Amino acid sequence: MRNWDYRYCWLRDATFTLLALGSASYYDEAREWRDWLLRAVAGRPDQLQIMYGLGGERRLIEWEVPWLPGFDGARPVRVGNAAAVQLQLDVYGEIADAIFQARLHGLPAIAWEYGRCAGLDSTPRVQLVPSRKWLKFGWRSLRGAHPS
Repeated sequence: MRNWDYRYCWLRDATFTLLALGSASYYDEAREWRDWLLRAVAGRPDQLQIMYGLGGERRLIEWEVPWLPGFDGARPVRVGNAAAVQLQLDVYGEIADAIFQARLHGLPAIAWEYGRCAGLDSTPRVQLVPSRKWLKFGWRSLRGAHPS
């Protein structure tokens, strides 16, 4: 048995969190959650992670704690989560859906939705679509291939 550190916010969970808060009429909490999410993902597309620390931390280096027994004596215990550096392109859709859920539940639009964050285009008609330039060149360079 292995122990993994799940004390982080996975972007896949962001939409479900906003949906739950909005459905339960916790609008202040939903707004705070949305604002946290947008601060956490701010930056270039190649900086977008699949998870962040609870304070928005990006540096989630994984290391083992060999002297500490985990649940039911399992070893090794890990602190941090190396999955944070994985490239998972669905995170753009997760962010878009979180923004959609926020608006669907009555949260007001914010300036970010018409600005730049996480490499998203700034024009309203494509505001939640990864920039075409990054899709063409950035993904290949992240994978060590050259753009054709």
